Amino acid sequence: MVETTKNDSGARGFEGVELESIAAEGLGDCGIAYVPCFRDDTVSVVDLRRAQVITTVTVGRAPVSATASPDKRFVYVTNFLGNTLSVVNTFNNTVAATIDLNAGPFAAQGASGAAVSPDSRFVYVANFRTPRVSVVDARRMAVTTSIPLSGVSTKIALTPDGALAYVTLPNDNAVAVLDLNANLQVKTIMVGDDPEDIAIARNRPLAYVALQGEGVQAVNTRLATSAATVLTSASRPTGVAFSPDGTLVYVTNQLTANVSVIDVFRHAQVATIPVGELPIGVETTDDGRLVVVSNFSGDSLSVIDTRTNTVIATIPVGAGPEYLDIV
Repeated sequence: MVETTKNDSGARGFEGVELESIAAEGLGDCGIAYVPCFRDDTVSVVDLRRAQVITTVTVGRAPVSATASPDKRFVYVTNFLGNTLSVVNTFNNTVAATIDLNAGPFAAQGASGAAVSPDSRFVYVANFRTPRVSVVDARRMAVTTSIPLSGVSTKIALTPDGALAYVTLPNDNAVAVLDLNANLQVKTIMVGDDPEDIAIARNRPLAYVALQGEGVQAVNTRLATSAATVLTSASRPTGVAFSPDGTLVYVTNQLTANVSVIDVFRHAQVATIPVGELPIGVETTDDGRLVVVSNFSGDSLSVIDTRTNTVIATIPVGAGPEYLDIV
């Protein structure tokens, strides 16, 4: 095991190696991570190049996920116990608005996952305590309608053209397919036990679903069908993210404190990377050089170099980090 030390920023890196030097080695701008911290009602804003928290934003009660708009102007944070959506302005890292999801004719509780339309106009929020997706008009900063579901949901992902949404229904062992032009659930895809998170590739009709009770499963988003087999090597998988080129999938495994790397062409695990305690969220940088993992019980981020599949930094953040995004 490699010994680690803290540098002046508070981040832990390999002995004798400066994290900024690693970042500067052809990585360019690594991006800014927005990390919702469930246990202290904040978002840690992390400069990945400097490997440190640069500010902390107070949001609603029990934030679960952060989702950046495609234009990168805003990050939308779902607050599970607050039943609200915090809108964080990425220019000054302040809360521009707090949207009540549990009011009016489209009231919903248990805000969990979110996705933003390709034009950044609409935000779609999956709710764990109400079987509907809240539809938020990003210009009006208000819920304008909702999409009824056949069950409660945790996470939501959009196809690259924004025409369809795929929503995990954990109590039904299913994924709902939504037509976002009609705002209707048009199909239900049966998957394995307890689907939690879902990610869709940018450049191919493929999704991967993290099944907390079983493993991970592929879904063909062109045919809206699931693969017949479940990859069961994962141990309580919770978060899932594609590499930018869509050839690899990274899956967080809570019980074994590691990340599985899956080759999508072989539908096989090709590497396992140890990370922090109780990993949940996972995202890749735009250039694919880094994978960032939130460790819920470790109150930290693990930063993985995809060239070597090793952790090059561990960054302390707020209490109980969950599903992050990178701008």
